[in-house]
Amino acid sequence: MTTTETIVPNMTSTTTISTTGIT
Repeated sequence: MTTTETIVPNMTSTTTISTTGIT
């Protein structure tokens, strides 16, 4: 989700978080 990437820009593993949904 692009929204998650916007919320968590500090995480390098943003792609992994997006796959999981949201952390």
